[in-house]
Amino acid sequence: MLYEMQSDQFKSVRPLFAGLRFQPFCTAVLAGLRAGRVFVDNRKHPKTAFVSCEDSWCFLAGKADNTAFNHALNQAIFERSVVPSTVSFLSLTCDSEDWKNAIDTICAPYPPAPVTRRHYVCHTATFDWRAHLPAGFTVQQMSEAVFSSSELRVPDEIRETWEGWCHNTHPDFRDFGFVAIHEDPAAPAIVAWATVDAVVDGIGDAGLFTVDAYRRRGLAVATTGAALEYGLSHGLAEISWTCAEDNLGSIRTAEKLGLERQSDYTFYYFAFDKVEHLSLAGYAHLQTGRYQAAVEMLEQCLALNTDLPCYVDFDAARARAGIGDHAKALEHLSHAIDKGWTYVEPLITGKEFETLHTMPEWEALLARIQ
Repeated sequence: MLYEMQSDQFKSVRPLFAGLRFQPFCTAVLAGLRAGRVFVDNRKHPKTAFVSCEDSWCFLAGKADNTAFNHALNQAIFERSVVPSTVSFLSLTCDSEDWKNAIDTICAPYPPAPVTRRHYVCHTATFDWRAHLPAGFTVQQMSEAVFSSSELRVPDEIRETWEGWCHNTHPDFRDFGFVAIHEDPAAPAIVAWATVDAVVDGIGDAGLFTVDAYRRRGLAVATTGAALEYGLSHGLAEISWTCAEDNLGSIRTAEKLGLERQSDYTFYYFAFDKVEHLSLAGYAHLQTGRYQAAVEMLEQCLALNTDLPCYVDFDAARARAGIGDHAKALEHLSHAIDKGWTYVEPLITGKEFETLHTMPEWEALLARIQ
C-alpha cells in the first residue's frame, strides 16, 4: 500500500510529478540534489506518490482516489514514519485539484487549511537593480569571502543556509544567492538576502528576506534583482517565485521585478498541535473571506492558550472586523499590540479594517505602534 523508494529508483517516479515542475524543491529531491524521501503505492508501476522533504514541505502526485494509499499515508504521517518527528506542521502541494477530496482523508483528524498561492516566473532579467540600491549599501554574491569576514555581522539564518550549501557535495548542486550589506563603518552587517534554491533542470526557486529595521528601502528588489540577473545569465532558463495570496509585500516585489504571474494553486497545511492547527485553519479561512469560520477557529485557539504570538490576535481582529464586530476587532488589535505587533501597513491597507478608520480608538491604536 505504501512503499519507500530508494534514491536510485527516484527517476521512475519523476513523470508522476510533471505537474509540479514549478516546485523546484520537489524536483530537486527526485533528482537527488536535496534530502528527501519518496513513497509510492507500487514500486514497479507507481500510480500515486508522496515526496517528503527534509523539513515540512511535502508533495502529492498521481492517482488521487487511491483509497488504500491515502489511508496508509494518513497512518504513516501521524506515526511520524514518513516525516521527521521534529517538524511541527506539514505543507502539502498537489499536482492537480483532483486531490481536493482526498486531502481530508490523508490529514484526518485535522482538516487541512487550504491557502491560495501565486506562482510567478522570470525568464528575462530586465529590472535595473543597481539604480534602486540605496546609498550606504552594497550587494554581493554569497561566497566564502563574505561569510569568513570577522567584521561583518551575519544573521544566523543566512549563515545556516550558506553552511548547508557548503556541505552539499552533489556534483550538480548549483544553488546561489546574494546579500545586501549595510556598509556601516562601525558595524557592517548583512541586512537582506535573496537565494535561488533547488536549482535543477534549468529552474530555481527564489526566496528573499529583509531584516525588519531595513525594510521599505528597496533592498529586497535590489538583492533579488541581482540574483535573477546572475541566474538567468549563468544557465538558468527560468526562476520560480511563489507567495501567499495575501502577502502584499512579496506580490509588490515580484511585480516590480517584472515577474510574470503564471498561475495560482492551492497549498494545504496542518499542524500536529491542536492549538497551532486552529491558528493555521483560521488564517486559511481569512484568506478566502470565510470570516465567521475564521472567528470560530481563532477564538477556540485563543481560549486554549492566551499566550500566543501577536499574529494570532491580529488574525482574530481581521476576522471580527470582517463580520462587523468592531468592538471585538479593536480588542484583539489592542492585545496584538500589547504582544509586540509593529506593522502599520496591514492595518491601513487591510480591507477588513476600513470601517474602523473613522472610529476614535483607531488613531490611538496607530499611535501606540508608531
